[in-house]
Amino acid sequence: MTDNNIKISVILSIFGYDGNIFKTLTCLSNQTKAPDELVIVNSIHEIDIDNILEQFRDRLKINYIFSKKRLLPGGSRNLGILKARFPFVGLIDSKTFPVKSWLEDSAKQLNSSNASIIFGKTQYKANFEMQEIFILSTYGKNPVKTVPGTLLLKEATQSLGEFNETVRAGEDLEWKDRIDHSKTIKAEESLKVNMFYNIAPNNIFQEFFRSARNSWASATINAQLNTRILIFGLSCISLMMIAPNWNRFLGGFI
Repeated sequence: MTDNNIKISVILSIFGYDGNIFKTLTCLSNQTKAPDELVIVNSIHEIDIDNILEQFRDRLKINYIFSKKRLLPGGSRNLGILKARFPFVGLIDSKTFPVKSWLEDSAKQLNSSNASIIFGKTQYKANFEMQEIFILSTYGKNPVKTVPGTLLLKEATQSLGEFNETVRAGEDLEWKDRIDHSKTIKAEESLKVNMFYNIAPNNIFQEFFRSARNSWASATINAQLNTRILIFGLSCISLMMIAPNWNRFLGGFI
């Protein structure tokens, strides 16, 4: 199959106007390989979909799905994949913005490698020093392998299973762990950065809150187990080192 014959449905998961849907749609409409379908999945909070359809009607073929029931990220992606018309599916959200060659590059890599999944590679960008500190402490300096920016063969999800629909965050980490441990699904990371995430100016405290909330939510599922074990082990070692000198450490405060 040639790259041009790969038909792609892009799944855009949103929650009302959270994020920047217009910038995301603009990035998608400027792709060097246009998506054959854009499935927008939203819930609870209505958006002015008629205005969006009018603005992008000549550039994107949009299938809008709205649920009155609150859909968490995993449920939103699952519904989008279920409704996708084409055999290849791209995953994105309204807070990450693809480079122009995202779909073209991912399709070429998927075709040449015989992989079923090409993960996204997201670069987190800061606007000022405090945001830079937050990004370095949370994501690190290098690009991160992410679900947003992923291109996959739809039939691969049949053996892999769906995203966890019951948690607010961490479902993407658990899904990636399943793929990493799968013996039947071949997956690769994008060869280059294909997504950018910009923290909004003057929004650092919301990012701290969101990060803490997501960490709390993901604690209920089997995600990043090795990291948790490492942190738990280091905490235990620290307590063992402190315990014999407890009175000496606290002596100055009594």
